[in-house]
Amino acid sequence: MFGYVGDVLFPVLALSQLVVQIDAGFYFAQGVAAGDHAARILATLQRALDAYPKSQRREFTIVYGTRDGEVMSSAFSVWTFNWTPNCGWTSSCAALPTSSGVVTSLGSGRKFVETWSERWNNTSEKGTSRAVFSSFCDALSAGGDALSGGAPQLVGLYRKGHARRLGVVYQGKPYLCGFEAEAVADDRLEWRNTSFERCDRHGIVLPSAQRHRVPRGLGVRTASAK
Repeated sequence: MFGYVGDVLFPVLALSQLVVQIDAGFYFAQGVAAGDHAARILATLQRALDAYPKSQRREFTIVYGTRDGEVMSSAFSVWTFNWTPNCGWTSSCAALPTSSGVVTSLGSGRKFVETWSERWNNTSEKGTSRAVFSSFCDALSAGGDALSGGAPQLVGLYRKGHARRLGVVYQGKPYLCGFEAEAVADDRLEWRNTSFERCDRHGIVLPSAQRHRVPRGLGVRTASAK
């Protein structure tokens, strides 16, 4: 999984080309550890930036999430690759929390996300995936950062299989990859509401889904998600 903050143009161009190679199946060798994958990705990004016009280079950070192994032998890792005009490239592997929590928070809206995350972590929902996602939705909905907006984007990396794009029902409308989903015929797509409950594209919680408690004063409320 990839994400980015800061400059948009270079990450979009570089990652789109990189993902095409990865999806084609000849970029990564079988049995290679995540750390070696990260090193190869960084080297590819460095070569791409070297060929990029110097006048267009601006600060950015790319986040790379991956998994070694499958099922109970799974080991997850998250890397960040940062470039600035003054310091050049830096990279690091994040220390993962022992329970569900924020791994890294970046961008202009960081302090607002951290504020809402703290509010959720002061409730009984602390240490849950729903607290992480719901606090992010609260920060986005509150509009504290003028440079952050639109619907949240959600991707899942489970203990088996490839990363999956998940649909999000936000403010009464279904979104996929940040765009409103006008019509979705693929029943295999998984949907979540802002309480991180499994639902359909209309926000109706699935009969088999676990209901999540939303502490008073928190949570993005929409009529269709009730």
